This record gives sequence, C-alpha cells and structure tokens, in this order.
Amino acid sequence: MEEPLKLWRIPGVEIFTTSGFSQGEYEPDDIRQVVRNFYKLGKYVKALLNPPVGIGHDDDQNVLKTLLESDSRLAPWLTGATLDGDDAPAAGWVTGLRIEDNPDGGVTLLADFEDVPDPIAQLIQVKAYRRVSAEIYDDFPDGDGNRWGYALRRVSLCGWQPPVNKGMADMPMPVAQFAEPRRIRATSRRVLKPGVYLCYSEFPTMNRLLMLAALTKKGFTLPDVVSDEELKGLYKKYAEPPVTPPAVPPVPPAAKMDEGPTRDQMIAEMQAAGQDAAQLASLDDATLVQMYQQWKMQTTQPANPAAAAMGEMKKYAEEVRQLVTSLKTMFSDANIAMGGIKKHAEAVAKQSKDAKINAIRNELVGAKSGLAHCTPAEFDAVHRDTLATLDDATVQKFSEGGKDYTITPFDNYVRKLKSLPPKKVFGEKIIDPADSQVPAAEAEVAVVRRYAEENEKGLKSFGYTVDQYVDQFAKLREKSPSLTAQKYIGQSA
Repeated sequence: MEEPLKLWRIPGVEIFTTSGFSQGEYEPDDIRQVVRNFYKLGKYVKALLNPPVGIGHDDDQNVLKTLLESDSRLAPWLTGATLDGDDAPAAGWVTGLRIEDNPDGGVTLLADFEDVPDPIAQLIQVKAYRRVSAEIYDDFPDGDGNRWGYALRRVSLCGWQPPVNKGMADMPMPVAQFAEPRRIRATSRRVLKPGVYLCYSEFPTMNRLLMLAALTKKGFTLPDVVSDEELKGLYKKYAEPPVTPPAVPPVPPAAKMDEGPTRDQMIAEMQAAGQDAAQLASLDDATLVQMYQQWKMQTTQPANPAAAAMGEMKKYAEEVRQLVTSLKTMFSDANIAMGGIKKHAEAVAKQSKDAKINAIRNELVGAKSGLAHCTPAEFDAVHRDTLATLDDATVQKFSEGGKDYTITPFDNYVRKLKSLPPKKVFGEKIIDPADSQVPAAEAEVAVVRRYAEENEKGLKSFGYTVDQYVDQFAKLREKSPSLTAQKYIGQSA
C-alpha cells in the first residue's frame, strides 16, 4: 500500500544577510522593516502578503512542476491547466520571520517554511538543495494605492545555481509537519500543596529522518533497510543527547509556628485572597506553613515587565492621540483664518473693480465731455453686469478688423464700447412722441431706427443688425404697448 503524502516544515532557514552582500544597499533597518511588514500585512492581519517558496527564480517553475508530477500521489490533481504560467504550485510557504544580529553589525533574516511537499523535502534531506535566495519588494504596493516599503516577495531554493547572497548557512533538516502528539509518562512526582504535584515527563520520540541525520553527524553510514528498532537502539547508544531534567523550583524550608504569623493569621490572609478556609484548616502545621510561604512568594513577585511595558505603550498612544487632536484643531483654525483672508481679499478686489466700472461709466455717458457712447440707462442695464464678470487681470490676445490687441477681456470690452460713435448729450429723452404728427407707435419705431442707424457699428459688435434691432422692438411693443423707445434703448442687450 502506498504511503500517504506528508507535509514538512523547515524552521530557522537563513534567507538573507546584510553581511558581505555586494548587490544592493540593504541596511539592517531595511531588513527589520521586512519583518514588520510580514506580520503587519500577513494573513493574520491584512492578508495582503503571503510569500511562497519556489525552486529557482524562474517564473514558470518548470523544475517544481516536473518534481510534483513525478509523484503518483500528486499527479491526479496536477494537470497541464493548473501548471501553466501564474497557476504554478508553490514548494512551500513562509509562515514566520525573525532577525538575528551579526558580529559585524549586520543582520541575518531567518524564515520558517511550512507545507513543503514530500518530493521537495526529500531533495532537501539529501542536500540536493542547500541554500536559498530571497526576493524583496523595495516598496510594496497594495490594491488601494498605499506604499509600505521593504517586504518579502518570495524565497527560491538554490541547488545548481548558487545564491548571490553567499553569507548564509545551509538549510536545516525538514521536520514532519503533522507528527503524532507527544506522549507524556509521569515517572515521579512531588507534592507542592494539597492536590498540586510537580511531575517529570519523557522527551518526545524523534522521527526516523532526524535519527539518521544525528547518526550521520557521528560518522555512521547506514543502509536504507535498517529497521526502526535497530535505528532507535543505535541512536540511543551513540547519538542521543543527555537528558537534563527540568529545574525544580526551590521549596522553602518549613518554618516553625513561632517564627511568623500564627496559624489563624495565615488562614485568615489566604482566605481573604480567595482560598478555601475549610481546606486550609484541615492541613497540619508544617503543610500550612509551606503553602503560606509559597503563596507569599507568588504575591510579592515584582511586577510583570511586559505589563509595565504595555502600560507605557498605552500611555504613549494616548499622548499621540492627544497630539493628533491638537494638530487637527490647529489645521481647522488655520483653514478658517485662510477663509476669512480670502473673503476679505475678494471684497477689496470687488470694491476696486466697482470703482473702475463707475469711472468708465462716467466717461462713456459723457459726464464730463458732453459726448456719450451710450446712455446711462443702457450702461446700467446692459454693460455694468457684463464688465463685472470679465477678467481685468489676465492679458489675452484679441483680433478684430485685421488688428491684434493684447489686453485683458475687461479692457477689450471697454475698447468696443468706446468705438461706438459719440453723440451729444441732451439727457435720456431723445424725442417726445407727443410733439410728432405721426401715430405714437410709428413714432416710437422711428426713434428706435434712428438710434440703431446712428449706432450701427456698436450694435454689430453686440450681434445685432439695424433691422434686427428694430424688429425686436416692434414685436415687444405688440406684446406690451406701454414699452417706449426710451425704455427699450436703455434696457436692450
């Protein structure tokens, strides 16, 4: 019957070192960031990073495919469709990273491999693959546009092709990943207090491969046919390390009752701490004293340094939170102040522009010269709002009548207004229809036509012909008979 497929793990593999590495400029802090990002971005937190183990640096992984397909236990599940391109399997997975300091000030990065299939583990056991080569992201990107810096991408097993980073040790021997649980047999015990015992246990049995490796280091060359019992006997005799029993915590000597608290005082103290008073009262004096002294040793131990460190971290985190809150308040105040400054600047600019428009109005309506290019009503109804929206700061290029003008849009509009033919100012009223011998409607139309003919050039610059201007007045007059030429000329666009 074919042996079931096993998975193996390889703990403590040296995958990178900064000592003697000539390619790249990796500092010890860069490698420490690799470790931090492995746990920060790994499967237990963000699940963004899960570095695989492969054979060589080629993306197609042809060697790995061939090895796995050669195993009859894996072949039924491995087809051409699952072994092409990005679908190639992995030779294992990195499940742990840690740093060791080197004597020269550099660091070495160690990794734990798991889920290594049988065919790969066997090649490592016979030293077909001794060392590895790591690939490192210089700035790992996630799917949300964030950048995390240095991170482990993957690890390649190296055989024929030596790794570029040569300052690392050979890989340790693989260990069966799902070995049977340790069997513990109590060989002796010592009473610490009623119902509590200190026990000793056996060490777990080593597997066949580890015993072979240990005997090989001792100079033995064993055939494959050696039985498990024979191998176990050789290992125990020549290669098994001496068993050191665990240190037994010192038991304080029994104190006499007259050297400390009385029996009632000891029971009262322990009862206040949650001990059973009836059980304590059933003990003899020697046992009670021993339990009391051990209880006092436990309750007077120094504070847990890890708990103290955690308290400091919480305190620091709170200080950081308060600092962030203060910075947010400062930025908010600054934004409010900038908003006020912006509004003030806009108000000043508007006042300046209004004054500029008023000065142009006085000039165009002939307030001083007596010659007007438009009436006050026309300027206020049509041109003031237009000028208010035009840019008077950015210079642009305009072409008209074969000439080029490099001025602002505001000044270009004023130039067009000044090009209208001037007329002498006699007030807003141009003609009194009551004095005319023609009907009132025709008199109003005549006034509009006379105005349009006198200002034909100006009307063209605003998109009107003389007839269009007059026809528009006639249509509006039909709808609203109260509309006069004076109002139309003052309000038309």
